[in-house]
Amino acid sequence: MTPGELVRSNAALVIGHCGHELMVHGWLESARPTVFALTDGTGRGQPSRVASSRSAIVNAGATCGRPFAPLSDRAAYGAMLAGDADVFVRLCDELAGALVERSCEVVVADALEGYNPTHDVCRFVADAAVELAERATGRPIASFSVRLDRRGIEPATKADDEVFTLDDAALDRKIAAARTYAELASTVEDVLGGNGRESVRREGLRRLPAVVDPESIHGPTPYYERYGEALVAAGRYREVLRYRAHVRPIFDALRRHAGGHRVWPVFAS
Repeated sequence: MTPGELVRSNAALVIGHCGHELMVHGWLESARPTVFALTDGTGRGQPSRVASSRSAIVNAGATCGRPFAPLSDRAAYGAMLAGDADVFVRLCDELAGALVERSCEVVVADALEGYNPTHDVCRFVADAAVELAERATGRPIASFSVRLDRRGIEPATKADDEVFTLDDAALDRKIAAARTYAELASTVEDVLGGNGRESVRREGLRRLPAVVDPESIHGPTPYYERYGEALVAAGRYREVLRYRAHVRPIFDALRRHAGGHRVWPVFAS
């Protein structure tokens, strides 16, 4: 699949948090996908990003589908800590139904990185939904990942990589969209101030090949566990969200629900 086909195909973008659509704003303008989100992107004591996200998506010419931010971040973390995989299974079913209804040919979703558990669970949900939609329609769906924990996007390194390099006008629109996002103001300025505008000119999508188990990506202790341990030690949280106790069971439940025939997900590096 070429960059041109990625733009022309009927596409969906699936994000763990509202705000992630800004990472592929140029592709969003070109492909005009239907965008789905798991959570509203609220951090600790922060306001919802839903209104800003809807505005950014619509202004880029894309549309918001359902599910769209049905969970707060706190609710998503609470479901993980409680072992409530059914929350994510229901989101998977709703997303799969939407992919079938819209005859989606391409799904782009957060990459599995071991950086944030909600990002990883978004990948699990998206891949299970793709498998269910493929089975329901008998048609293949090309699946791509968006890297979130990054320092800019490098040129394509594999044949299946697609890198969209924005022209100056598209880059200006991307930065303007990010700067109107009040809830991300400090993050946006940190990125632009620290790395410059050129750091967001390239948007990389990686096609997912066959299976890689999550633990083979980040080992038994992903970054979010170590970060959580520091927050608990500082008294900000009472319990650490663990990969093996809380996140891996969601992966396993979604894989069983989807039938386990497709092996997924993979790391986008």
